[in-house]
Order: sequence, then structure tokens, then C-alpha cells
Amino acid sequence: MAEKECDDSENEWEETLMMLQLPSRASNKKMEGDSYCQILGISSEQPLVKIKNHMFAGQLSQTMGTHIFLEIDNKLGSGPGKKNQIKEVTTSEKTMVLDPIYLETNKDKIAQDGN
Repeated sequence: MAEKECDDSENEWEETLMMLQLPSRASNKKMEGDSYCQILGISSEQPLVKIKNHMFAGQLSQTMGTHIFLEIDNKLGSGPGKKNQIKEVTTSEKTMVLDPIYLETNKDKIAQDGN
């Protein structure tokens, strides 16, 4: 069997860490717990973000200052008198501000246009 040569240019990718700023009314009990996030059009001016079943329009912005992402180690904090250990994971100066997108059915739009 002949081995296939892998072109490194096909495997190039860039990792960017940023803070997602959700609107206050979107951070309710429905958004808590395990969830997934999909981002479409990350290089466009207004990417679309889907978190669980909620859709948002995003806008990238530079922050004033730096976001610090921390990790809490709960293993050390179990029991009386023991404290959780907090360590810095990484920092970012980028933020994506999310605004909710509300979808309406064609029937609703036709009814509004007809009045």
C-alpha cells in the first residue's frame, strides 16, 4: 500500500479564546447545566451563535482590560476547613456580545402585513 502524504496547509487552524456575553434575560435556568455551542460565520461581521435551542446574533468587540478565565479545583475543597484551589487558566481580550434572535412563522408575518 502506498502512504498518502499529508499537506500541512490543509491541517492549519487557529485557536481563539473569547468571552461570550449573554443578555441578562437569556441566562436563566434553561441555559444552565451541560450545553453545547455552535458558531456559524465566525469570520463575518455578525456571526450566529446557537446555545442549546437559543439563537443569538453576535458582534465581536475588544474589551477594555483583560478577561481572566479561572479553574476551581473542588477536589481539595471537600470537608470542613479546606478551601478550593483557584488557578488561572488563560486570558483573553476579545468578547462576543450576543443579542437574541426571535423567529416568527410565515403565518405571523403574512397576518401582520395584511393588516
